[in-house]
Amino acid sequence: MKNELTFMSLISSIRQINDELTAQVSRAVNLSLTMRNLLIGCYIAEYELHGADRTGYGDRLLMSLSNELEKLNVSSCGKRQLYQYLRFYQTYPQIVRSLSAQLRHLAPHGITDIQGKVQSTTALSRIDPQILLQRLSYTHIEHLIAIDDDTKRAFYEIECIQGNWSVRELKRQIHKYGLCAGDLGSVVEIYEPDGLEVEFVKASGETLAVITVSENKVRHVDASDIVSVRSLSHAA
Repeated sequence: MKNELTFMSLISSIRQINDELTAQVSRAVNLSLTMRNLLIGCYIAEYELHGADRTGYGDRLLMSLSNELEKLNVSSCGKRQLYQYLRFYQTYPQIVRSLSAQLRHLAPHGITDIQGKVQSTTALSRIDPQILLQRLSYTHIEHLIAIDDDTKRAFYEIECIQGNWSVRELKRQIHKYGLCAGDLGSVVEIYEPDGLEVEFVKASGETLAVITVSENKVRHVDASDIVSVRSLSHAA
């Protein structure tokens, strides 16, 4: 029997349509913004390497570029933002080399034909470039590229995508403990099938953190390993 359409179900249906399609528009806008910033960074990197008149700008390149783009009303292209776009590309070059056929014409000539020649640090996470684009906003990526430690960045990429973290949650997790790849912890509990509860302790004996991770996120200490120390004030 056909469901009867009432005034309240009409409201509910319209709300569902609005919510779902507005979310799709939002994702599409975010994806376009991310690709815009990445491609800007790609062009800057290419110019720094191969620009015919690059020697005339030197350290003034980003400032000069920002000034000219401002005259053309190109938004969000201040000197700092251009540096972020460049860092974005340098951290994730494999995204440009995985562009769809519809977008390849926007990339510098030949850049999409050199896949595999340069290995990105993100190869550590084994995350498909398209998943990075679809699941992470540009603001997520800004926080990730600020992490200098490649392994640590890869860890947060995986956790952010698997946990569907908001930008606020990603920022909180990065700064919560100040932990870095290579920090030594003790397994205090084992959860089936592959969960481990790991405790990290300061030199003072105070517990810094107790976190639960998958077994594949930790490496057992080998007899040949050298144990080092670092200050939490230096944590990225």
